[in-house]
Amino acid sequence: MKKVAISALFLSLMATMAWALPAGVEPKADQILSEMSRYLGGLNEFSFHSEVTVEDHVSGMQVELTSGADTFVHRPDALRVIRKGDKGHQEAYYDGKVLSLLSPEQSFYAQSEAPPSIEKMLDFAHEKLGMTFPLADLLFADSHTVLAQNTQSGFYAGEHAVDGVPCDHLAFTQPSGLEWQIWIEQGSQKLPRKFVIRHFEEPGSPRFQAILSKWDTAPKFPANLFHFEAPYGAHKIEMRGSKS
Repeated sequence: MKKVAISALFLSLMATMAWALPAGVEPKADQILSEMSRYLGGLNEFSFHSEVTVEDHVSGMQVELTSGADTFVHRPDALRVIRKGDKGHQEAYYDGKVLSLLSPEQSFYAQSEAPPSIEKMLDFAHEKLGMTFPLADLLFADSHTVLAQNTQSGFYAGEHAVDGVPCDHLAFTQPSGLEWQIWIEQGSQKLPRKFVIRHFEEPGSPRFQAILSKWDTAPKFPANLFHFEAPYGAHKIEMRGSKS
C-alpha cells in the first residue's frame, strides 16, 4: 500500500510498523511529529472539520476538486465522517461492528461487517473494500509511525501560522518522489492544522491540501451519533468485499 497517497477523495493509510529515524530526518522535526502523535493518541474522543482541495489530472489539465468533512472519533470503536463537496455528499458510520456508507443524494447505502476497532476497521476498509477515510493517518493511535513510514528526509521549516494559529511547520520526502508537509499547533495542544502532499511521480504532480479546524478534544457526542439507520426510501446496494 502506498504511504500518504492521494486519491480523488481520501488519504491512504498503512498498518502501524516499527520506526527507526532515517539519517536524513532532523531530530527536531521527528520529535514534534511524535509529540503530535502522543497528544492525539491520548484522546479518547475528538472531532474536527477539514477543508480539502485535491488536484486531479483530467484531459491534460490539473482540475481542482474541493470538499469539506466533519470527522467524529470515539476510541476504540466508533467513527463517523460526513463529507460534502464537488464529489457529492457521502457519510460513513462505524459502531464497532458494522461499517455503513450512505449517499443521501443518490438515496442508497451499503453495509459490511467490520473488525472491532477503528484501526483494524481502517485497514479492513482499505484492503477488503478498496476505500479509505479522510485524513485516516491521523486516526491511528500511533499516527507518528503511520505518517513517517517510508520517509527518507525531513526538516523543520519554521514557525508559520495557519488561520492565525501559530504552528511548527514540518516537511518530509519519500523515495517515490512524494513530498508531504504538516503544520502542528504550538503549545500544549499539539493539533495538526494543515496537511499538504504532492506526488511528483504522477502526471501533473497533483497536490492535496487539507486545512483542519474546529477541533473539539472534549466533545459531548449524542448517544446515536455513530448508529446508522437507513433513511426512508433509501436502497441498499452491495459493498465490494462485504460479508453482509
